[in-house]
Amino acid sequence: MASNSKNIAELLNGDTTITAADLSYPLTGFSSTGIDDNADATALTIDSSENILAGKTSSAFNTAGFELFGNADKGKFWATRDGGVAAAFNRKSSDGDIALFAKNGTTVGSIAANGGSIIVGSGDTGLYFDAASDRLIPVNPATASGRDNAVNLGGASERFKDLYLSGGAYLGGTGSANYLDDFEKGTWTVTLQNAPGGISNAGVSQHNMYTKVGNLVTISGYVELNVASQNSGNAFIVDGLPFAPNTSNAIAGSMICRYGSSDTYMPYMGNNQRIEWYKINNTGNWNLMTYANLSQTNPFSAHFTVSYTT
Repeated sequence: MASNSKNIAELLNGDTTITAADLSYPLTGFSSTGIDDNADATALTIDSSENILAGKTSSAFNTAGFELFGNADKGKFWATRDGGVAAAFNRKSSDGDIALFAKNGTTVGSIAANGGSIIVGSGDTGLYFDAASDRLIPVNPATASGRDNAVNLGGASERFKDLYLSGGAYLGGTGSANYLDDFEKGTWTVTLQNAPGGISNAGVSQHNMYTKVGNLVTISGYVELNVASQNSGNAFIVDGLPFAPNTSNAIAGSMICRYGSSDTYMPYMGNNQRIEWYKINNTGNWNLMTYANLSQTNPFSAHFTVSYTT
C-alpha cells in the first residue's frame, strides 16, 4: 500500500475519512480472484447489448476475437482467428463423444473419437472416417459398430449426380464375380481384311457403335460396299474391333444383309481376333462367306450386332 494511504491501524481507530491523497494508482500489494484489468489495453468489453467481446472492442464476425452474445442472441458465440485454428476440442483418456448437437434438449447428432479417427452421425446412422485404412464405413454412432447392408446413399427422388471412380464397384455381392471394373461406350472403325481389288476401306460406309460393360463388349455396325466385288475366294472378314477379344470364349451375334433373304449369316471369331462370317442356307449347311458371295450389280450392305468377351 502506498505511503500516503490510510493504514489498517488508522481505519480501526475510527479514522475513516479517505481523501484523494489516500488513493494511488497503480495499486500495489493488491491481488484479485475476479476479473482484473491491470494492463494498458482493453482486455474485455461488455457493450450495451450485453455482448461480451474479448480481443476486440466492437462486434464484427470477420474481426479476430471472441464474442459471447446476450439479449436476443444469448447463447450464440463467434470465434474468429486470423491464420490459425479458431476452435479446438480435446477428449482425454477414452473414446467417445467430443461434441454433441441437440434440438430442444434432445441430442440429434455427434462427433466422437474412435480408435484414433472420428465418427460423425445422427441416431443410428453415421460414418466412420477410418484413417488407418483410408476408407469410410457406415456405423452406428452410439455403439461404434459397423452397419452392413443397411445404409443407402441417396434416394429415389434425392439422387446424387455424377460418381467418379478410378477403380470399380461391387454390385450385389463382395466376390470377384460381382466386381464391375469398366463401362465404356463410343464408336469404332471397320476394317475389311483380304479385300480384293475394287474394294477398299474408302468404299465402306460406317455407322458403328460399341458398349463395354466389364469384359463384355457389344458392337453394332453398318457396312456398305459401293463397288461390286470381284470373284474372290477370300473370306469376308471384319476387323478394327475396339477391344481385343478373348478367343477362348464363344461369341454371338447376327448380320442382316440386303440380299439373300433365305440365308442367315452368323459371326465366328477365331485365333485371328477378327470376325469371320458364315452363311447358313435353308438346308442348314455352313459355308464361309467370301467376297465371291457378294458379287452383284447392286451395292452390298450389311447390318450386324456382335457380342464378345475381352
